[in-house]
This record gives sequence, C-alpha cells and structure tokens, in this order.
Amino acid sequence: FTGDEEHENVTFTFNVDFPYSADTYPGTTLTLNDDNLNKLAKAFVLQPSEITAAMGSKIKFYAVEGTTGALNATTTANGYGHWYNAKGDGCNWGTDGMVYSEFDASGYSFAIGQYPGHCASGDKYTIKQALVYEYETDKNVQATFVFNIAIK
Repeated sequence: FTGDEEHENVTFTFNVDFPYSADTYPGTTLTLNDDNLNKLAKAFVLQPSEITAAMGSKIKFYAVEGTTGALNATTTANGYGHWYNAKGDGCNWGTDGMVYSEFDASGYSFAIGQYPGHCASGDKYTIKQALVYEYETDKNVQATFVFNIAIK
C-alpha cells in the first residue's frame, strides 16, 4: 500500500446451500478467494497477514443481528463463531439455533452449517458477521459478510 488509501466499509455477499439432515451437522466451507481477500485488505488498508495478526485486539469479530443490525460480540459457536435463530439474530446453541458460521482467521474461511433437525428442506436464512478494525482511537472500518443460506 502507498499510504494514500482510505479506509472503506465493505460488504461481501455469498449464496450457500447444503442438504437438510435430521441427525448430523452438514454444511459447507467457504474460503475467501484472492479477489475478496484483496478487497478486504484494501478496505482495511492492511496486508492479509496483518489482519490475521490483529484479530482479537485491533480487529474484533461480531454477529450482526438480523432484526436490528446491531453488532453482537458474544461468540456462541466454535472460535470466531455464532449460532443464529430463524430471524438471523445471534443465539445460543440449542432450541433456537438453526444455522451457524465459524470464521477461521488464518485461512480466511467460514464453516457454515445447520443444527440437525431444526431446519427443513427448502428453508432459507440470511445471517451476517462482521470484522471491525479500529485503526485509530474511535475510528473504525467494517467488513460485513452476508450469507444467504438455502437448505436443500
């Protein structure tokens, strides 16, 4: 980077599908391709390795609530992960949990799946997660990841 770049919020949208299951946690893994990784790096004005290194300190990971758009810092799945209810709001694993997404910061991938027996074939969910980088005190830039999930 040359130093002339501006921090800029960015949104990534992905359509994913996987089969319904009553007794297993089927899903898919989505890895950011080079174009998306470059777009993220440009938005944050950081190299990808710097993004990984800043996770948990200057860069925080959130669920984005489906009903309000609010950022929710509480992780409810493995690592940087969240369970979501039918409205796309973060929730705990259990009765309300329908689908989940877990972010692997070193591989820039998302493991996305469902709670066995809670979904039905034909169900659709939209869930969102965000990386928020505080690049100066009280100055943030956000990358939002939108997953449109279809249960087959």
